[in-house]
Amino acid sequence: MCRVLVIDDEPMVLRAMQLLIESRGYTVAAAAGLAEALNLVENGYRPEAILADYRLRGQQTGVGVIHAVCGACEQAIPAVIVTGDTAPERIFEIRSHGYEILHKPVHPDRIDQVVASLCAEAHTGNAAGCTVC
Repeated sequence: MCRVLVIDDEPMVLRAMQLLIESRGYTVAAAAGLAEALNLVENGYRPEAILADYRLRGQQTGVGVIHAVCGACEQAIPAVIVTGDTAPERIFEIRSHGYEILHKPVHPDRIDQVVASLCAEAHTGNAAGCTVC
């Protein structure tokens, strides 16, 4: 089954997303930010899909963490940004990196669809957005 990395700096949101995705049969690792995500990779976890919140603590963004994970894995990984931010410049920034945006709150059925799509993309080798840095 597909390995999914979920990134969010809100512990309750992170745990809820992890449990939801795991309940669908996926292998899920959770990280609150860049350091935790890179630690997972350094310890051998290789995500096939990433769902990342846009705004993270310490001026980090989901886009930056995704790019760092792709670089550490030396491969493109399909990813989606989850955000409550609807500012046009934020939407433009996220889309300019090639990512789909999921606006909070996200219905569990939509998360199911997105994870299935990301995993299918990973298995065809057509990862959009995330490139090897």
